[in-house]
Amino acid sequence: MTTLTENQPVRGVYHKVMDVLGALGAVGVLVLCVHSVLNAVLRSLGGAGLTGTLEIVGFWYMPVIGFLGFSLAKRNNEHIDANIVYDHLPRVMRRDFDMAANLFLLAFALASAWFGWNEAVHNLAIDKTAGITSIPVWPASFLVPLGCLLLALQSALDGWRAMRERSAA
Repeated sequence: MTTLTENQPVRGVYHKVMDVLGALGAVGVLVLCVHSVLNAVLRSLGGAGLTGTLEIVGFWYMPVIGFLGFSLAKRNNEHIDANIVYDHLPRVMRRDFDMAANLFLLAFALASAWFGWNEAVHNLAIDKTAGITSIPVWPASFLVPLGCLLLALQSALDGWRAMRERSAA
């Protein structure tokens, strides 16, 4: 049976999609910085900054940066690790812990995606805006289920890899 991790064309597409999402997250950080600095400069010079900066940063830039970055960080193994006990376990037990952790994360990410989808659909239905401003924020709420599904996919791939390594040992 061929898996996603063994299928080179599919794996290549998956990695390209992840790289594009990572680039979007990086652009989000850059735009957030430019927007925030411009707002601060305008406040200092003119007394009034850009309207809705706080709302745009909180409801648009941060979800792009965070939710598109979770699965990329998981793929690249760039999350923070606290390996005080883990590093001292036998290799077989480490693989078991990897499988269990990925299974737990898969379940959590799928539950979060389900909740996020329901919330995003609700936000669309009520045409949600940011606080007292008229800035629409409902489109950005769809980043939650997208990011969680990508994280679930990456967790499933990592768990499958750990299970295959476990059975090969």
